[in-house]
Amino acid sequence: MARIDYGLATAINGNMVDFLLEKYERYYLFAYSIVKNQEQTKRIMAKAIYFSLYNGRKLKKMPKLTTWFYQLVIKDGMRKMHELDRYKRDFTYDSQIYAFMETIEPSAVNAFKLYYFEELSISETGEILRLKQGEVEKRLKYVRKELGIDSSLEDESGEKLQELIDVYESPEIPEDLETLIYDTIEREKQNFEKFMRKQTRDRWLKPMILLACLALWFFGTIALAEGNAGFRELVTGIPVVRHLFIPFI
Repeated sequence: MARIDYGLATAINGNMVDFLLEKYERYYLFAYSIVKNQEQTKRIMAKAIYFSLYNGRKLKKMPKLTTWFYQLVIKDGMRKMHELDRYKRDFTYDSQIYAFMETIEPSAVNAFKLYYFEELSISETGEILRLKQGEVEKRLKYVRKELGIDSSLEDESGEKLQELIDVYESPEIPEDLETLIYDTIEREKQNFEKFMRKQTRDRWLKPMILLACLALWFFGTIALAEGNAGFRELVTGIPVVRHLFIPFI
């Protein structure tokens, strides 16, 4: 970490913690929908929360928290999703339309989930996925077409969307998830406090080391000049330095 303002970092961290404690279940559902594995989802949550708070300490102002955290979840979730041979995925068997949605291009599906399942705006979805509004709308249209959902969401289209939402929200939140969240928050806090103690110590230690080095150089020069006429002549011949040492040598 670079040198940071303790008061500002603590204020930003407090707001981020409050936000995460309120929203973590929604983020869990989104991450789970990507990797389809409870243990992997918990790892993603712990990593995203830790680095969200860790990097938040460096900021000068509060970030857009919804955008900030979804980006971390998606980044790690998409990486984990491609590790298909490393863990078991809980594929969807009770909904044909949801199972089919999982075969559609992931970046388009992520836009669909954010907009329709998490009820974010086009603008927020674009910020999270780093897409322009037109690109978000294009992806939403593509997924709706693949799923046979009309943009009006009337009649059968509305029923299809509701089925998708029900499946998306069906995973049980692990009983130990809240404990994991608090443990991660505490771990980051302890590491931050350790860093701040080191920063405070270094703030005093570095000038003291510098002064000690200058003193060693000064008195060492005097000692060497007293026993070496040639070196004394060299020192006193340097315009800037001579005024420091002439009174002593």
